[in-house]
Amino acid sequence: MKKKLLPSAPQLTAAFMAMIFGGLLLIPACHAQVKIGTNPNTIDANNNLEIEAATGGRKVSVNKTTGQLTVKDGTEGTAKVLTSDANGNAEWKAVPENEQKVKYAFRARRRVGRDVLTSDGNFIYSDYEDQPDSERQRFNTGNRFDFNTGIFTAPRKGYYLFNAGVRIEIAGGAAIPLRKVNAYVVRIQNGTRIDERGIVGEAELSDGKYSYNLSTLYLLEENDQVHVEFWKLANEPGFKITSGFFEGIAVGAF
Repeated sequence: MKKKLLPSAPQLTAAFMAMIFGGLLLIPACHAQVKIGTNPNTIDANNNLEIEAATGGRKVSVNKTTGQLTVKDGTEGTAKVLTSDANGNAEWKAVPENEQKVKYAFRARRRVGRDVLTSDGNFIYSDYEDQPDSERQRFNTGNRFDFNTGIFTAPRKGYYLFNAGVRIEIAGGAAIPLRKVNAYVVRIQNGTRIDERGIVGEAELSDGKYSYNLSTLYLLEENDQVHVEFWKLANEPGFKITSGFFEGIAVGAF
């Protein structure tokens, strides 16, 4: 009958120490760079891992300092997101329009009065203040509003929401019937006036002084133009526009 030889305590200790020191000696190898695929012997010095496709420049890599993952498959691009199909195949795609930040919006103010005492006809409310405003009362995201002409030009077909408001002082301070001052938000297409919406939210502030406000939604075609307009007829009293604002935002594009 053969006896099993059991290791002695010194032998166990020696084996345990060898395992520890052996592991320590292997640690540097754990931090080695790894390259898989085309050109396996060439790897970016900044990366720990690269997996390269047969098509040049298409690879997945991991930066050894930041840990940032980079995926280049030919569909990558600025502001894109990585998506997948039902089978898990990944692809970079542009963010849908309705998920992006606001691209077109403006707000303009005019606090310099304008007299409309004797002239008849209609005119566009223009010459808004365009200097920077620390309170963000004036802005022009997308640069589609002209502060000088008072005209907004639609960059593309879509829904646009507009708000407008003015304060009016009637000549002589006399009160007038409802809507005696004609103010509109007007839509122009290819140089032709095709729609107007009256600013009818009238409120009397004091004797002969009125406030008018309007909020309206337009479906505009590309390059349609919108502005605020006033009319004065011969039989109507003169008035002064003491202040006003005009603002708009694209709320959905086609």
